[in-house]
Amino acid sequence: MNRVVCLACLAVFATSARAETIVVRNIQGYTPAGAAIQQFAGMVVVDGKVQRLLISAAEVGAATGDSVIDGGGRTALPGLIDAHGHVLSLGQRHLQADLRDSPSVTEALARVSTFAAANPRDPWVMGRGWNQALWADKQFPTAKDLDGIVSDRPAALTRVDGHALWVNSKALQIAGITRDTADPQGGQIVRDATGAATGVLVDNATNLVEKHFPKPSDDDIKRALVAAMGELTSLGMTGVHDAGIDPHEYQLYQQLGTAGQLPMRVYAMLADSKSVTKAARAAGMSRESAYRLRGRNRGGLFAHAWEQALKVQPKTSAESHKHPIAGISERRRRTILNRYFSRKSGESHEVRESDYPPNSITHSMRNT
Repeated sequence: MNRVVCLACLAVFATSARAETIVVRNIQGYTPAGAAIQQFAGMVVVDGKVQRLLISAAEVGAATGDSVIDGGGRTALPGLIDAHGHVLSLGQRHLQADLRDSPSVTEALARVSTFAAANPRDPWVMGRGWNQALWADKQFPTAKDLDGIVSDRPAALTRVDGHALWVNSKALQIAGITRDTADPQGGQIVRDATGAATGVLVDNATNLVEKHFPKPSDDDIKRALVAAMGELTSLGMTGVHDAGIDPHEYQLYQQLGTAGQLPMRVYAMLADSKSVTKAARAAGMSRESAYRLRGRNRGGLFAHAWEQALKVQPKTSAESHKHPIAGISERRRRTILNRYFSRKSGESHEVRESDYPPNSITHSMRNT
């Protein structure tokens, strides 16, 4: 049976051909065509965009181009869009030891050892995904286990569900955790028979160590975003809705776009935070409007109000050199915000195409 794949046409071919014609043959393609599904056997890609579909074998045979890709009989589908994701979190996992599905503590430690050796400059050895329920003895791992692999620097490994943290003795020392340290409210320091911390912290107890994690640099964040988008495009994603970013992360997205390192469309939603309020004030909003906007934007529910209020500067647009407000007038910005603020409690906001100008964040944060 042929392996089914999703070919993210615009993302994949745009990176492989900017000024040539590619003919893709030997595929089983499917794409929406009104109320029906159109099947096709090949396609012609020009400058990274699908120019036409090749329906019959005769069309495929007659098509010519600068190069030909043999699809190997695989299934080709339109690019997919992840409607709710956390791109930075996904990318950070690429920059940590991957412990998912490790069948034993021995295997988990081997992966940590490999990762630590490959990243000698990382101040902390980070990882995620261990699950003692998959191990023969079902027992929590210990700091002593981890000390045998990493003793020169702190190590912190998050459980698969995010509710526990496995750390080494160096991390316990940095956090000041001793047998006398009380369990925080809503958390537990797992202890041995003598009352000493074993190296596993549960729920709110993880904060005792996590607050000491080094703050990622801009380059670290960019590396994580690029790694995540690389994984997404490899799975056929051509767009993602990033559900909850801060203003600085938005700026880094824009920098990646300017550098041509956004291989997909990113619909980014600014999360509710003090930093967002501060950014809104810096953009010229009154204190009252900034706080009202923040209060109604819980969870990034109305990202476009933020977008317009923050006067987002697009990555690429002829108009961006003429207008400092990202192609949207002050009158339109006030209209959008007033319409949002005036709605009654529980009333949904009517999404209008006019709310989203062509050079807004939704359209500009992509590699064009």
